[in-house]
Amino acid sequence: MNDKKKENAFQKFGHSLKSLFSGGFFGRKQLNVLEEEEIQSPSKVIMKNFLHNRLAQIGIVGFLFIFSFTFIGSMFYPMDPLYTEPLLQDIKPGRGYLSYDEDLNKAGVKDIQSGATFTIALDNDGKVYSWGQNLEGAFDIPSEVTDETIAKIAVGDRHALALTKNGEVIGWGYNNFNQDQLPFEVKNRLFDQKVVDIFAGDKYSAVLTDQKKLYVWGSTMTNHLDIVPDEYQGHIKEVRTSTYNMLLLLDDGRLVPLGVSGSPLTDNIPKKIASGELKVKDYAMSFRNAVVLDDQGKIHVWGSTDNGLLNVPKIKEKVISVAGAKNALYAVGESGKVYAWGSDALKETNVPADAKGTKKVYASYFQMYAVNDDNKVIASWGNNGYLLGTDGTGRDVFIRLMHGGKVTLLVGVIAVLISAFIGVLIGMVSGFKGGWLDNLLMRLTEIITSIPFMPLVITLSSFIGTQMSSDNKMYLIMVILGLLSWPPLARLVRSQILIEREKDFVLAARAMGIKEHSIVLRHILPNVISMAIVDMTLNYAIMMLQEAALSFLGFGVQPPMPSWGNMLNAAQDSTVIQYYWWQWILPAVCVLIAALSVNLIGNALGDAIDPKANEK
Repeated sequence: MNDKKKENAFQKFGHSLKSLFSGGFFGRKQLNVLEEEEIQSPSKVIMKNFLHNRLAQIGIVGFLFIFSFTFIGSMFYPMDPLYTEPLLQDIKPGRGYLSYDEDLNKAGVKDIQSGATFTIALDNDGKVYSWGQNLEGAFDIPSEVTDETIAKIAVGDRHALALTKNGEVIGWGYNNFNQDQLPFEVKNRLFDQKVVDIFAGDKYSAVLTDQKKLYVWGSTMTNHLDIVPDEYQGHIKEVRTSTYNMLLLLDDGRLVPLGVSGSPLTDNIPKKIASGELKVKDYAMSFRNAVVLDDQGKIHVWGSTDNGLLNVPKIKEKVISVAGAKNALYAVGESGKVYAWGSDALKETNVPADAKGTKKVYASYFQMYAVNDDNKVIASWGNNGYLLGTDGTGRDVFIRLMHGGKVTLLVGVIAVLISAFIGVLIGMVSGFKGGWLDNLLMRLTEIITSIPFMPLVITLSSFIGTQMSSDNKMYLIMVILGLLSWPPLARLVRSQILIEREKDFVLAARAMGIKEHSIVLRHILPNVISMAIVDMTLNYAIMMLQEAALSFLGFGVQPPMPSWGNMLNAAQDSTVIQYYWWQWILPAVCVLIAALSVNLIGNALGDAIDPKANEK
């Protein structure tokens, strides 16, 4: 029987939702006389009127959408609040970073290199391909490149270089440090030399000549990569790049570092590799780590302990090649299996099953590609883009909206529960008891009402400063919101109690000797709780807006913990408003939908409970 009732209830609710998008907007179903005169319980009448209210239906759909997006969605998309990626800051919404051009496989892959959000590839015929998101003109490939046969390519974070068969270096993309163009002093040094290889990193570029000399230009103020010791010049065979360092393989077999010194990458090079005793077959770099493959098929890793890059997986076969992304390292076994370790924040180590039979992995920043013996791309993995873009520190806005919504909605719920408990309790006691106690509680209500909420919270936040964690500040906001917002509900409950206590059923209960607390809780409270629920619903929307306002002003939930309010804080920057609309419009829309939905539900509840609204 209960199952049938539940089924009928779900059917009615489903019918109400269906009517929202069908003919339900154009009026209720016509009832016959018997149906209209059928005696129904008050709760059934209220539910019926509520579900037939068009605004209630819109509010329910909106709130269910927000609830599903935040609480259910966040279960499938976990978030590390401390994660940042400066190279991916302010990326506009877009997907498909891994959607490579199928024509690339026709001639065969010669090289693939990726930037922050884009990939440039070269086939065996010397043709250049590009895909991903066009970042800072990365797809504005010059006609000199498309018209020429290209021998080499190199890709930095936001720029690219191409080397023609004639030894000409052509660059395009982001050029704030002139990294796209050969500087005058480098051109002078190349007067009697030919460029045989090119390299690119974070806002810098480099060339290697036929005389085994290396020249670096661009943003080198902090990494000092342009300072190549004379003892290395004329002996450089191969080069690998990262943000702050290069590793140079010399013609005597030694592997030497270049750039910023004093790090585990530069100081912990294995002695046999640094001395040339161990023959290097292949090597690669990540942000602060390096991996070397020796001539015996074994790998050697050193550098920082970040992201678990020193935790090399067990490899029971001979390794034939290695590769390095910004936060992950790769090894390819002779069976064609790809071994990956390091950070998986952007699915860098999530190697697909299609990667079986791999000969070489092309890895640069955040996009990886596996190529087989036929020089064809067989698999790709890594960062495929951002549905709603990234913020100023490279964090996914889509994921932060989910988890930020949880915080904002949760703050509102806890604050409303605290406010409702205090307001109903004081309202009941004040209205039923009356006399001096009523007078005292109403004066207390007036005192609380006179306390300015915003100045109080701002003063407390400034006083506390950094003494409290972000989580504790969030709890403090919940408590303060609840403690200062109960007076209107207390007055509402008191006014209803004053009416209800004079009715005959209360007089009869007193005559029967029922205790006062039982009369209040069992007889009077059920008659006023509906009003309290409506007020709580409307107050919930106000609480969410209060939290968003506080976080927007910088006095609420503190970063890195997200909330819709502190995500809106970025809107105070005119540059963000003008160029990065997704960072402030999207959280503003979420706040609007949530507050509007709750308000619509609250108003519909009020109309459903009001007997005058139910008159024929």
